[in-house]
Amino acid sequence: MSKLYLITGATGHVGTVLVDRLMKRHENIRALVLNSDTDQLPSGIDICCGDIRDRNSLLLFFSTANMMM
Repeated sequence: MSKLYLITGATGHVGTVLVDRLMKRHENIRALVLNSDTDQLPSGIDICCGDIRDRNSLLLFFSTANMMM
């Protein structure tokens, strides 16, 4: 089974650098982002809209049923 990197804050400064580096390594990435931030992310990653303060969106974010492999 391949690794899946779960990233919160993927649209911030550190997050965009991390996503870029992982994309260059062809890693599987899932990003938890606010609804308004989805257009800032590159294609090819799994985007989960939600908020780190919302338990239900975290359940979806951590769910293995969502895996894009």
